[in-house]
Amino acid sequence: MLLLVALIIPLTTIGAEKKIHFLTTENRVLLLNIDATISKNLLTELTGLLSDQTMFDTTIVLLNSMGGDGEAAIQIGRLFRDKRVEIFVSNKCVSACIFSLFGGVIRGANSAAIGIHAPRLTLSTADGKIIKELDETSKKSFMNYLDAFDATAISYLKEMNIPIEFQKKIKRYPTEKVRWLTYAETEDLKITGYEAALVKQKHALISNEKILQTTRKCRKYTEDLQRFYTCYEMTMH
Repeated sequence: MLLLVALIIPLTTIGAEKKIHFLTTENRVLLLNIDATISKNLLTELTGLLSDQTMFDTTIVLLNSMGGDGEAAIQIGRLFRDKRVEIFVSNKCVSACIFSLFGGVIRGANSAAIGIHAPRLTLSTADGKIIKELDETSKKSFMNYLDAFDATAISYLKEMNIPIEFQKKIKRYPTEKVRWLTYAETEDLKITGYEAALVKQKHALISNEKILQTTRKCRKYTEDLQRFYTCYEMTMH
């Protein structure tokens, strides 16, 4: 099935590869390492993995994605927020990926790990593989689609307690070039940070600095989630 999607980065940098590893600990923690294109299929897989949240007290995600389907990204973000997921960007989070990141009750990323650009339209498969780039100026229906997505995105940002300035900022940059944000910019836009009202009691002493330290120290352990969790426990608490 072909899907009309928004927020895809240049064709040369996107793929349909999908890689998810997970680990469960004895103290009811689920750790997920997601290295994937944001897509409808990824949404389906994550929905299945997180369906029985009663099995876990905490869910932590290591996230690396160069973008994908903007609509799926918003749905993934809502899933993450519903499950009170903590998210740390392990490498890069670009374009549509950021909408998924917004769902985290804790959001950690290094400087220059977050990349933005203006929305654009592509025709893609459910796996996120791009079939064709669409010229939004060629048809009124395409422009209407972008306008509708913009309204959806702004509503979602409000829902996630994120400044709508983010949606305005991404439009300032061309679709074909990624603008990498400094850590100060991600903090100002609440791309990184935490939702105080939703963070569990064990994080009573949480701070943006502690989240950043955890990201810097622990993100290298994507292939060894047990070592990541040990690092997380030592740094966050």
